[in-house]
Amino acid sequence: MDDDWYRNKKWNNRIECVFKGKLEKSGSAKVQYLKIQASYLVAKKPEVALRLIEYARAIKEDDFWEQELCLYESKCLYNLKENVKALEKVYESIEWRRKKSNVQTDNIYWLAELVLRQKKNLSIKSALVS
Repeated sequence: MDDDWYRNKKWNNRIECVFKGKLEKSGSAKVQYLKIQASYLVAKKPEVALRLIEYARAIKEDDFWEQELCLYESKCLYNLKENVKALEKVYESIEWRRKKSNVQTDNIYWLAELVLRQKKNLSIKSALVS
């Protein structure tokens, strides 16, 4: 647990307190730990992941992690059924990839998956209406 304090798959008040305590002592890697922890909570706790992303943006010293923060934010928004915002964020992530091409993420693949999921949902809705 001590080595993976920033890789919690579950989240509750106790875990949050331990996480915050260790984050405060983590030195210059705070944004990276916040980003990693957010990535573990995207599916099951998207609201918490969004809070962590917001905090990471507030304390970051540069834009190095912005591409991934936008990607995880997009996934959170999708899980919260905010599909238009999810698409906007994945496009923003791709724009960051153009600026910082040395940082590789799966944002291109997520864009394709997101579009296909939305088309599938539209097809199902139109089939139900017919």
